[in-house]
Amino acid sequence: MKRSGTGQRKRMVLEAIPFDDWIHTAEIAEKTGLRPQAVGIIISKSLIPGYVEKKDIGVPKIGTFVYRRIPVFAETKRPRD
Repeated sequence: MKRSGTGQRKRMVLEAIPFDDWIHTAEIAEKTGLRPQAVGIIISKSLIPGYVEKKDIGVPKIGTFVYRRIPVFAETKRPRD
């Protein structure tokens, strides 16, 4: 995949994560064309805890995570000064 802007990769990863089901990084990588390591880094650095929740399933090894998208009903706004 051609390297694109970080914002575009974040959006691709976020759109590949469903609201109603848990998904592995390998499945997200297949949908987006990114490497699973890159997907994990994008999720952990940019999307948790605001947009995605993480669950440790511990199978087949400790540290195996699945992800699910959090419904965002309203954007938080900064109060005016």
